[in-house]
Amino acid sequence: MTNIAIPSIKIILYFQGEVLLLSAEGSWDLPGGRMEYGEHIFDCLHRELKEELGVDVQFKTEPKVVRVYDYTPRADGVHRLYVVYAYNLDEKIQVKSEQVQWLNADMVRELKHDENWKQMILNFIS
Repeated sequence: MTNIAIPSIKIILYFQGEVLLLSAEGSWDLPGGRMEYGEHIFDCLHRELKEELGVDVQFKTEPKVVRVYDYTPRADGVHRLYVVYAYNLDEKIQVKSEQVQWLNADMVRELKHDENWKQMILNFIS
């Protein structure tokens, strides 16, 4: 096992009681992804949001750090370090993809996902 950690930046994008989530491999996740070597955190967020949502999200203020955690799945043994931000959007982003949806608090509660992960999101939309 190596001591290398792969940093990933995620973001809770929320607007008027709803959160924007991505459907991937039968589960829901926050938008974001792996940082590239030498990349600034907010450059990573802009790049990942453009790739995943197809829109250029502009932040009028700096997103707020809400959680930092690590995770090592058994399948590949790679250590991942996640930094999760939150940002209250001024307007609802319209994305034309079935993989991207706005979910309200009741919908988030019903997801088959880690309770801590759901509560982290519910703190912003409930």
